[in-house]
Amino acid sequence: MLLLSFAVLLAFPPSTAEAASTPASEAFDALARDARSAQQAGRSSEAVDLYRRALALRGDWDEGWWSLGSLHYESGRGSEALLAFTRFVELKPQSGPGWTLRGLSTFLAGDHQAAIPDLEKGLELGLGGNAELVRAGRYQLALAFVKTAQFERAVAPLTVLAMTAEVFGAIGLFFGLFSRVAALGVLVVMIVAPFANHLYPNFFMNWQGRQMGEGYEYHLLAIALIVGVLVRGGGALSLDRLIANARGTKPAIVLPESA
Repeated sequence: MLLLSFAVLLAFPPSTAEAASTPASEAFDALARDARSAQQAGRSSEAVDLYRRALALRGDWDEGWWSLGSLHYESGRGSEALLAFTRFVELKPQSGPGWTLRGLSTFLAGDHQAAIPDLEKGLELGLGGNAELVRAGRYQLALAFVKTAQFERAVAPLTVLAMTAEVFGAIGLFFGLFSRVAALGVLVVMIVAPFANHLYPNFFMNWQGRQMGEGYEYHLLAIALIVGVLVRGGGALSLDRLIANARGTKPAIVLPESA
């Protein structure tokens, strides 16, 4: 076995470049390990310094650029985060999260117009089911449109969020599951909808089709009903009430019994 190993070494001797790169590789591994440990321990400044030193040894380390950008972004340093995520998307051009974080960093740095294409590209590529990042990306995209006076384009990202609240809020109200949360989501939609697209300039609904536009009386009725759910929670047949009874808990608010 030793002779075979010796023969392999003679046939394929290590190159000078590989031998010289071993100390640098070991130094990089140590810095990367220490950087991860510092980041996990919450020592942000130390982690930033260690990531920078590691990236100076290996500039194609995509994980390092991501972590460095994340640390800068969490600390509110938009310009530094933008540089890190720019390098990251150069290495990973099909990364939706990378483009989204680059857009968020650009927005944080104050360049609202330049943030729009990055956010759009990130959302288009997909965010791998990261619901929090999806919400942040859509919200900041809508805000970037507002900041740049592109008000009509700002409606689209908010529409997706409104549709989500309407669909899941309606299901929650129907079954009485997470009633107050569902009611709050629908309440926001009912308040914003009449003013979002100027389609409801009247009070009364357009029952006979003679008015220019619709009315918002239905929204006021829905708001009044939703407030009742927010105050009292789900009804007697709601899943919330059944779960509370099964656990032996009482509703948050109990109305006094009539004499």
